[in-house]
Formats: sequence, structure tokens, C-alpha cells
Amino acid sequence: TTPQGAVRLGGSEICPEQGFAVDHQVLALQFHLELRAADLAELASQGHFSRETGPHIATAEEILTESKQAGAISNKLMFALLDKLEELNTQ
Repeated sequence: TTPQGAVRLGGSEICPEQGFAVDHQVLALQFHLELRAADLAELASQGHFSRETGPHIATAEEILTESKQAGAISNKLMFALLDKLEELNTQ
């Protein structure tokens, strides 16, 4: 659950609490904006992805395909969020 005083930033059916912020000083995210496609490829080569299947479990192939498309965008988003937090904390 979202902590008292926090602002819920988003969620999904499977994970209703995927992000929250507290007083412009805390940002909690249930995903990894810092990972690049190369990082995910390295993890896959070491067997770190689930071999289980299910409606909410992505295969290694799906993760790697998606990361090629979304990696640069999520990295830019991560830096934009960090810049905004820094700006808010220096006001």
C-alpha cells in the first residue's frame, strides 16, 4: 500500500502500487528505468529471467524485444525525473 502522506503515481491490475512520491523528496518506482537494452541482454545471457509462463510473466525474448524499443525512452524519463526532483529540492 502507498505510505501515509504519499501521492500515488500509478499502477496496474497486477500491481496496483507501481509508484509514489512523498513531499518532493522521495520517488518510489516498481520498475527499472536505469536498465538499458545491453544490461537486459547481459542478464538474459546469464539466465536471470523467469522460465515460468503466465498472463503477467514476460519471456526473455519479449523483454529483450521491448527493451530495444523502450530503452532510450526510459533512460530519458529517468533523467528527467531526477532533474525534476533536484529542481524541487533546490527551491
